[in-house]
Amino acid sequence: MLFNSFTFIIFFLIVYLFHLLCPKKHWKIEKIFLFLASCIFYAWWKLEYLPLILLVVLINYFAGSLLNKVKEEKRFFVLVISVICNLGVLVYFKYTNFILTSVNEMFTAFQANKRFDLLNIILPIGISFYTFQGMSYTIDIYRKKIAPVSTFLDFAFFLTLFPQLVAGPIVRAIDFLPQINKKKSFRWPLFYWGAFLIIIGYFKKIVITDNITGYVDLMFSSNVNYKMAIYYWLAVYQFAIQIYCDFSGYSDIAIGIGLLLGFRFKNNFNYPYIAKNFSDFWERWHISLSSWLRDYLYIPLGGNRKGKRRTYLNLIATMLLGGLWHGANWTFVIWGLIHGIYLIFQRVAANVKAKILQKLKGSFLYSAVSTLVVFHFVCITWVFFRASDFTKAFQILRAMFSFNHFFSYFSSNYLFRHTDFLFLLPILIMHIYVFFNFQFFKIKRLPATIYFALSAGMILSIIFLNGKANAFIYFQF
Repeated sequence: MLFNSFTFIIFFLIVYLFHLLCPKKHWKIEKIFLFLASCIFYAWWKLEYLPLILLVVLINYFAGSLLNKVKEEKRFFVLVISVICNLGVLVYFKYTNFILTSVNEMFTAFQANKRFDLLNIILPIGISFYTFQGMSYTIDIYRKKIAPVSTFLDFAFFLTLFPQLVAGPIVRAIDFLPQINKKKSFRWPLFYWGAFLIIIGYFKKIVITDNITGYVDLMFSSNVNYKMAIYYWLAVYQFAIQIYCDFSGYSDIAIGIGLLLGFRFKNNFNYPYIAKNFSDFWERWHISLSSWLRDYLYIPLGGNRKGKRRTYLNLIATMLLGGLWHGANWTFVIWGLIHGIYLIFQRVAANVKAKILQKLKGSFLYSAVSTLVVFHFVCITWVFFRASDFTKAFQILRAMFSFNHFFSYFSSNYLFRHTDFLFLLPILIMHIYVFFNFQFFKIKRLPATIYFALSAGMILSIIFLNGKANAFIYFQF
């Protein structure tokens, strides 16, 4: 069930009406209702995969309970089994054919006749999100940061709650479980802010993303091979905005729905394209995933506590797995690898004590140049993220850096033949506004009248400037 579908609107109105009418003293009944509604929400995509998410619920619920009962020396064994079960489910459905294809390609390279047939596996929607969410629960119990839930219903409710179920943000038990002890009272400020976030999310998706998708798809098509650099640069810029609006839009809607239902999910994006360095970018982009990888992979590997070389290896390993998490394709692995190299380069450069650099640090010029440089390096990696294979990725990169007819085609063709780039302006203006606020003064909450005016403008845009409806990009991950 897509957020940007009429079916979901009806579904949520029914759920929200029940939430408003159900008395606080019947909170358990509402939790059962929301759990069943979440099952319907997930099963709407494919009913046969509903048992899969329930299996993940059972694995992590019983693992969490066992961790609290077994002797200390057996707790690690229980944790390992639960992690293997979670990763086993994820690997089978998401990476089996990727592994088989890679092995077949290796056989071809060595001129071997052996081949493995690919399996008929459909990737379950949201599997990367709810398996990571389940693992964080058992790992935190093992670390004694949280206690196991008291009832199966509470855990099932946590892992299946529909707003963030299929495309994040990755909600951790340590943040969410304390919120479900009792029903929260209705509060107008949370309603206003939740509704505003939902409107922003739909505006990002329906007005911006869906209007620029066509050109991005065309330029990344295997059948297109233009020679003009500007066409590809603008396509990459558009994809940078497309994937940001698509994913942050979904997160905004999920967080807004959570607020309407009385739950607080942590922010998942924080104006990533104003980042001044690459670690800053990852503190702003897909925050729930980057913090998950930091806390459950990078730090357990040793983090930066075991010398420079080990730190660099840990960064590469973390980003490689972060890339692979996004998709079963070597292009995602390279995307993660390049970001790992960026992070290493940043650490190496930080040790260079250039006097002129020290003088510039903190200045507006340094911040502006750093932001532009980081943005363009991130855009280069987006080529691997979006391209279907390495052939297409390198074709686009060669065209981007050939600069053939760069300015002449920009002035004579693009501006007059394509108008979809105009939909980038709201996001660019928003990032520029926040960048200037960060540089010169603290951001102040806008007056309520401005929020109402913005909401009205976005609603009108959603109605009259909607593009061709598409599924959210992160549904495939």
